[in-house]
Amino acid sequence: MKVKASDAQRAVAILKKDFIKTTGLSEDDLSVAEAIFSVEAETVVCPACSTRFKPELRSCPECSLEFGL
Repeated sequence: MKVKASDAQRAVAILKKDFIKTTGLSEDDLSVAEAIFSVEAETVVCPACSTRFKPELRSCPECSLEFGL
Protein backbone atom coordinates (compact mmCIF):
# COMPACT_ATOMS: atom_id res chain seq x y z
CA MET A 1 0.00 0.00 0.00
CA LYS A 2 1.38 3.38 -0.94
CA VAL A 3 0.46 6.53 0.95
CA LYS A 4 1.98 9.97 1.24
CA ALA A 5 4.35 10.35 4.17
CA SER A 6 2.04 13.00 5.56
CA ASP A 7 -0.84 10.47 5.55
CA ALA A 8 1.10 7.56 7.07
CA GLN A 9 -0.15 7.91 10.65
CA ARG A 10 -3.76 8.20 9.51
CA ALA A 11 -3.36 5.17 7.22
CA VAL A 12 -1.94 3.07 10.07
CA ALA A 13 -4.83 4.10 12.34
CA ILE A 14 -7.36 3.12 9.66
CA LEU A 15 -5.67 -0.26 9.11
CA LYS A 16 -5.58 -0.97 12.86
CA LYS A 17 -9.27 -0.11 13.19
CA ASP A 18 -10.12 -2.36 10.24
CA PHE A 19 -8.01 -5.20 11.68
CA ILE A 20 -9.86 -5.04 15.00
CA LYS A 21 -13.24 -4.81 13.25
CA THR A 22 -12.66 -7.76 10.91
CA THR A 23 -10.86 -10.10 13.32
CA GLY A 24 -12.32 -9.17 16.69
CA LEU A 25 -8.76 -9.02 18.01
CA SER A 26 -6.64 -6.21 19.32
CA GLU A 27 -2.86 -6.03 19.28
CA ASP A 28 -2.80 -7.16 22.92
CA ASP A 29 -4.67 -10.34 22.00
CA LEU A 30 -1.85 -11.44 19.72
CA SER A 31 0.49 -12.13 22.64
CA VAL A 32 -0.69 -15.76 22.83
CA ALA A 33 -1.27 -16.31 19.12
CA GLU A 34 1.61 -18.78 18.97
CA ALA A 35 0.71 -20.65 22.16
CA ILE A 36 1.36 -24.38 22.03
CA PHE A 37 -1.28 -26.82 23.28
CA SER A 38 0.46 -29.57 25.23
CA VAL A 39 -1.47 -32.36 26.92
CA GLU A 40 1.46 -32.72 29.35
CA ALA A 41 1.15 -29.12 30.57
CA GLU A 42 -0.54 -28.31 33.87
CA THR A 43 -2.49 -25.51 32.18
CA VAL A 44 -2.69 -24.25 28.62
CA VAL A 45 -3.64 -20.90 27.09
CA CYS A 46 -6.22 -20.65 24.33
CA PRO A 47 -4.63 -18.79 21.38
CA ALA A 48 -8.04 -17.42 20.38
CA CYS A 49 -9.21 -15.81 23.64
CA SER A 50 -6.30 -16.12 26.14
CA THR A 51 -8.28 -18.25 28.60
CA ARG A 52 -6.20 -20.59 30.77
CA PHE A 53 -7.58 -24.11 31.32
CA LYS A 54 -6.55 -27.71 31.94
CA PRO A 55 -5.60 -29.54 28.72
CA GLU A 56 -7.81 -32.52 29.58
CA LEU A 57 -10.81 -30.46 28.41
CA ARG A 58 -9.54 -30.51 24.78
CA SER A 59 -11.67 -27.41 24.03
CA CYS A 60 -11.60 -23.92 25.46
CA PRO A 61 -14.30 -23.40 28.11
CA GLU A 62 -14.63 -19.73 27.10
CA CYS A 63 -14.73 -19.70 23.28
CA SER A 64 -15.11 -23.45 22.52
CA LEU A 65 -12.04 -23.61 20.27
CA GLU A 66 -11.40 -27.32 19.69
CA PHE A 67 -7.98 -28.92 20.10
CA GLY A 68 -8.49 -32.16 18.17
CA LEU A 69 -5.63 -34.32 19.33
